[in-house]
Amino acid sequence: MKKSFLFILLAIICLANSTQAADKFHFKPVYNYKKADLVKQLKTAKTDTDKLNLLNSLAFDNNELVESPAYIDTVYLNQIIEINALTGLSDNKPYQTLRLALRKDVKGNYAAGLKLLKRAVDEFDTHGGEIVMLLIEMRWIFNVANEQEEKYQYYNNKLNYYLQNGQYRNASACYHCLAGYYVFKDDNNSAINNYLKAGELFKGFSNLWYAHEFSVVGNRYAEWGNYAKGLSYLDKGIKLDAKFGFADDQYISLSSFATMEYQLKHYQASLNYIPAQSARMKTVNDVYFVTMRVLDDIGLNRMDDAAQQVERLKKIAGESNLSHVIMMDGNYGVSFALYKYYLAIKDIPKAETYLLDVYNQSKNDVNVEEEIAELKELVKFYGDQKKTDKAWQYTILYNQLSDSLRTRTSSFNIASYENEQKENEQNKKMVLLQQQRAVQDATLTQRNIIIWLSLAGLLVVLGSLIFIYRQLQINKRTLANLKATQTQLIQSEKMASLGELTAGIAHEIQNPLNFVNNFSEVSVELVEEMDEELDHGDIAEAKVIGTDLKQNLEKIQHHGKRADAIVKGMLQHSQSGSGAKEPTNINVLADEYLRLSYHGLRSKDKAFNSELVTRFDADLPKVNVIPQDIGRVLLNLFNNAFYAVNQKQKVASADYKPEVSVSTSTANGQVVIKVKDNGTGISDAIREKIMQPFFTTKPTGEGTGLGLSLTYDMVVKGHGGSIEVNSIEGEGSEFIVELPIN
Repeated sequence: MKKSFLFILLAIICLANSTQAADKFHFKPVYNYKKADLVKQLKTAKTDTDKLNLLNSLAFDNNELVESPAYIDTVYLNQIIEINALTGLSDNKPYQTLRLALRKDVKGNYAAGLKLLKRAVDEFDTHGGEIVMLLIEMRWIFNVANEQEEKYQYYNNKLNYYLQNGQYRNASACYHCLAGYYVFKDDNNSAINNYLKAGELFKGFSNLWYAHEFSVVGNRYAEWGNYAKGLSYLDKGIKLDAKFGFADDQYISLSSFATMEYQLKHYQASLNYIPAQSARMKTVNDVYFVTMRVLDDIGLNRMDDAAQQVERLKKIAGESNLSHVIMMDGNYGVSFALYKYYLAIKDIPKAETYLLDVYNQSKNDVNVEEEIAELKELVKFYGDQKKTDKAWQYTILYNQLSDSLRTRTSSFNIASYENEQKENEQNKKMVLLQQQRAVQDATLTQRNIIIWLSLAGLLVVLGSLIFIYRQLQINKRTLANLKATQTQLIQSEKMASLGELTAGIAHEIQNPLNFVNNFSEVSVELVEEMDEELDHGDIAEAKVIGTDLKQNLEKIQHHGKRADAIVKGMLQHSQSGSGAKEPTNINVLADEYLRLSYHGLRSKDKAFNSELVTRFDADLPKVNVIPQDIGRVLLNLFNNAFYAVNQKQKVASADYKPEVSVSTSTANGQVVIKVKDNGTGISDAIREKIMQPFFTTKPTGEGTGLGLSLTYDMVVKGHGGSIEVNSIEGEGSEFIVELPIN
């Protein structure tokens, strides 16, 4: 009995020691290394802890640009499992799960592979493991399994988890993978934003991935058509690649440089970016550069050279699966190059076959930007062949798809993250002004105390009168400075409101302008076709084209008038005017500013969505108010409501649906406006303070604390009305504005 008790006691002690040892070891990844150096260090490592750190770094190669979990070295993974089994230094479960995911019988079963990889990540997360490369590598499985929406949900959830737990290196991988999702969705703004956020985090620990983010951002800007931005980022990326010796990443920058010069019709400059190594034809990069040589030779009218490269491309397409190589801005791999070649040598049937192949590839890949580019090429191709029916068929598809894409992207082609960085700098200056005001308030209080003490001493020392006079002069100057500072902050708040209004107007006017641009472009081509038919003497065909041209011009006129009406309507509410009160339809005003506020936020955050609910009293009388002031009041309330539901959506469960509502009614000779949301709500502790100047619940740099203060002044002091708030923390808020009808 005693022996059994001793045995159990020893087992418990050993188990406790094993658990303690596992808790003590934390993998510390190595970055910015040469693999050969780590292998040498592994051979001379003396302790199991040192061996585990080196083996982890070698298994998850942090100094490689990877495209699949096959890059995880199972040889080193097995050694990790063996050491853990002997020493119990760390938990073996995640490594064993990962080994299961890498078995040969799982490689083709993407669903099973993903399930095991997710389980391994969760097990690593249990111990706070740093698994940057595993997170990056497993994105490939999502891609080949065509599970883009699942990929977005997974990395978005992981990102929130890592940010909440301060695991910013793992968060950098999630930003990078989310950017890839937005590339798939043709949302260049969101893709660039996430790549830049990843780069800011990679900068602190990984030279390779920091440089790589510049390369992919440059590539995205080039894809977006902003070549100036693209060149700027690619130049930074290629300099870092050269500095640290990252040859693979250099290929990305070189390919983007070559493609941009080709798009600008600088064919010789494009050729200069094609490296000599492309003659090897062994990798996707080499195929890409051979394809570019075909296009550049055609552009330079060097058809003999182009023919040689075409033969190489045919050989590649016949011997490998590399023929489907993604290029930029409408050039989709080998098939496109072959189309351009046969078009140049007037072999129209072959050219048509390859062009349709490119178009079908882009449709199958759901690559919207690529599909638009090929539709445009098809319109031109069939137009040149006088096949007007087919040209018109593809023109309709082109217009529909172009409108769809343009409504999702910024007309300025500059990622909002860069604008946010500039705004943050401005906000920092504003915070500094607020801090200076606080210091000035404290200084003013101290000086006033000195003044009163001096007055009390007047009966004792007559000379103190001079001191008091000087203090009064100083206080006057201080008050003048405070007023100037307050004026500056109020102006900043008004400019912020104007920015939100402008974003909404831009969104409203974009659609009719897109129609005008699209139909104008098609009309130019129709005029050219009509001239050709007239030159050939085909009056009947020219009249048919003229009828189509007339229809296009009517549509241009219709959408031009629509844009004009939008601008005039917006100017009525954005112009400063005389500040005089006038009878105003509150329902119309509230509806317009609700949508302007929503579109303003959506222009910054494409992922944000909210349900808009309006309950307007159809019999509401007009109210004698200053429309511009009440418009700013409504804009402030709507902005706060959308901010609250957006913040709650980031932490709420998947079934949470953001909702912002506005209603109007009359009661006791007053018009009542209610703005309600189901966002984060306001706690009882701060509800009494929210109308005070400079008080804000937003993080430092995101709010001035003047919005509700100005809103209160405009409603109460400017219009003799009232404003109150009802709120339950965590459930939402309701602002109630009452304005006298007369």
